[in-house]
Formats: sequence, C-alpha cells, structure tokens
Amino acid sequence: MVTLLLSLSCHEMTNVLIFGGSKGLGLEIVKHIHNQTCHKPIVFSRNKNMLDQLPFRITHEIADLLTCVEGDFYSYYETHWPFSSIIFSQRYRLIGGESTELYRKEYLVMVASIAYAMQALKRFLLNKGIKDVDFVKVGVIGSSYAKSCGYDQNWSYHVCKGAQYTIVKYFSLHSEGLYNINL
Repeated sequence: MVTLLLSLSCHEMTNVLIFGGSKGLGLEIVKHIHNQTCHKPIVFSRNKNMLDQLPFRITHEIADLLTCVEGDFYSYYETHWPFSSIIFSQRYRLIGGESTELYRKEYLVMVASIAYAMQALKRFLLNKGIKDVDFVKVGVIGSSYAKSCGYDQNWSYHVCKGAQYTIVKYFSLHSEGLYNINL
C-alpha cells in the first residue's frame, strides 16, 4: 500500500503526512518513506515515542487526534504543502479496562479524526484549485477486521475498523477527483 501511495513521479520533493507514525506499523512506514529519494515523511502524533531513536532526523508535530478538529487538519495541510500522500496509521490503545469513555476515545482517534481530516482536505484542495491530475493519495491502514471479527480484539476495535471501511467508501464516492482514498 505504501508503494502505491508513493507512486507519483519524482519531479520535486513532496511531503507525506503520516498520522500515528511514532511507533509500530506507522514507524515502519516512516522508515520506508524516508528511503524514498523524493518523499519527506512528516509525522503527527501525541508524542515522539521511537522517533528519537531513528538514525535520521524527522519532522514531527504534536497532534492529539482526540481533540483535533477540521480546522486543525486544514492548518496542517497549509503548513506542509506540497504533499503527495496522507497516511492514517493511528490507533488509540485502550488502557485501564473497558469504559464508555475509553470507547469514545478510540472512536475519536480511529474514526472521527479521519472524517475531520478528509473534510479539511477536500476544502483545502478546492481552495488551492487542485486539478484531477494532481490528486492527493490517501491511505487508511485498516484491518481484516473491517469486514470480519476475531477473538483477539474487543467489540469497540471491530466497530471502529468497520467504520473506517465505511468512511473510506464514503469519501471515495465524494472525492470529486481531488484525491484517491483506499483502506
């Protein structure tokens, strides 16, 4: 998927915005993108986690997806334009048992943040006058649990992954040729 998102020709250096790239799969994506000669990874996360241990410097912005709204994402897009791709690799990890508040936080991070980001992206690209040929590629790191269930995750994880799948379909349908979004 990352290769697909970076398949734009390398006429100039472009930024790749990664939400949730400070550890785990997101960090591996950052490393992969760094190795691409014409792409600069920019990581948005609550903290740096493993980023300080990388053998190269990385641009990092503090972004708590629990509280980010459409205007925050619009501001990120303005600050880091031009960008060719956006990758969502975030996950709110339920810590401390199960509660309604923890489930709400997981939904805000894994689902609502993507919706806010996509609404901001569409508005940003329309304001920039981006044409069909210049569309931005968006990838949401999903799970096979978007369409099925397993024993190793709780119900809120499955619900959020299913919602991500539906959000990708929704924003794909409403892209107006400005971006391409995949799960």
